[in-house]
Amino acid sequence: MDFTLTHVRLLVEDFRATFHFYRDLMGFDYRAGDESGPYVEFFAGNVVLSLFLRTQMLQVLSAEYASGLTRSDAVVLCFNVADVDAMVARLRTYRVSILLEPQDMPEWSLRVAHFRDPEGNLIEVNQPL
Repeated sequence: MDFTLTHVRLLVEDFRATFHFYRDLMGFDYRAGDESGPYVEFFAGNVVLSLFLRTQMLQVLSAEYASGLTRSDAVVLCFNVADVDAMVARLRTYRVSILLEPQDMPEWSLRVAHFRDPEGNLIEVNQPL
């Protein structure tokens, strides 16, 4: 399986303050969004640092999982893969619990799935639509 880390997504509650921190203090240029949210991407070398309102992430995940999203879920590691469905099938052979089954997200122009690693970190695999 070929993985490319494309995004580190921070789940935030105070979008405007976090946006200004990374733009004004850290000096990152941004694309795809602005300070009004709910999403923005900053250029961070070969990886995109994105901010996403926590409440929006709750809407993306299934209802049964979303109720378990906590402040400790502050980061989502986002990997591009060639085939999301094949990746999820592979994860199942290792008994990984899938939080969000593969689905098309037209507003993101991606097909995505979500799961956790053994330490409980939230991971997204995606492929372009």
